[in-house]
Amino acid sequence: MIKFFRKIRIKLIEQSKIRNYSFYAIGEIFLVVIGILIALQINNWNENRKNEIKINTLFKTVLKDLETDVKKINYILNLISDKDSVANSILNNDKELENNALNKNFISFPSVFYQSNNGYTTLMENVDNIPEKYIDLTNNLHPLYGILSQQLKDNLKSIYDLIIEIEQHYAFNMPWYSDELQKKSNPEASDHYNTNSVYKNLVALYQKRINNYELELSILKQATILNYADIHEKTSNEMPLPSFIPKHVTPISEADLIEIAGCYKGESGNVIMIEKMNNFLLFGDNVSSYSILTSNNERNFELIISSDEKVVFKFKKNTSGNVDHVEITSILKEGTFNVIFNKIEDCE
Repeated sequence: MIKFFRKIRIKLIEQSKIRNYSFYAIGEIFLVVIGILIALQINNWNENRKNEIKINTLFKTVLKDLETDVKKINYILNLISDKDSVANSILNNDKELENNALNKNFISFPSVFYQSNNGYTTLMENVDNIPEKYIDLTNNLHPLYGILSQQLKDNLKSIYDLIIEIEQHYAFNMPWYSDELQKKSNPEASDHYNTNSVYKNLVALYQKRINNYELELSILKQATILNYADIHEKTSNEMPLPSFIPKHVTPISEADLIEIAGCYKGESGNVIMIEKMNNFLLFGDNVSSYSILTSNNERNFELIISSDEKVVFKFKKNTSGNVDHVEITSILKEGTFNVIFNKIEDCE
């Protein structure tokens, strides 16, 4: 009997050892698995961190490209402004332009804007690695390098086509045109450029297409600035903002910007939209888009069109203290125009 109980005891001890060993082995396996998972997590974190640093670097390249583009656009806009001034002088029979080279050489190919897209192209080559939080930044760049860029190219082509038509017109109809091509003086040519009504018609047509080019460049500039501000805020806010980023003359609170944003409807039924983006208000309708409004000393907002043209937005509140309409004053070369748009709930 004693031997029997001794055998049972020995068996229980052996089973206990086996259980303890099993628990120990399972614990070891668990620790190894946890260690592997932690190592994989750390490796994934490191890879994600390296990828984010790489994407951030690419966005900084995009920022440099955008800054370069704004400077190039500003340069070309200044040239177009000079051309517009000469066109007005020709059309208004300015005597100072008679026998002036600016007159007869006015219709010429404009300075071409070449978009800097190396950063965007490289970013698109790594589109599968862009973190989710940067997807909106990438999507906002697509119109800038897509439809807006194409519209500008189409506009330039219309100018080139017009110039070719004008050259063919003179080549087939003006005997003295060969002297012009050889830069020889010809009284008949000088008289034509100074007095001929057909030439003035061509100048007016050319001016119209140049002004369209100016508009497309301005729209592209606004979109470029907005993309720069958005990318800068979310990827490179340690960098100082360049001087071309608009600034409010009078500080505007976040709450005021949010309250102003919305849709406004005019008496004719047309609707404009005021949208908040970062610290800006954007104005858009069926004619213009990507237009930045900045505040002036009177705490109103302005859309600067040119050195002597602008649109002033005065947002007004009702007796409850809520913005309910906007008074828009367009100060243009043709005169000053006023219109009121009432704020609406539904933008449809």
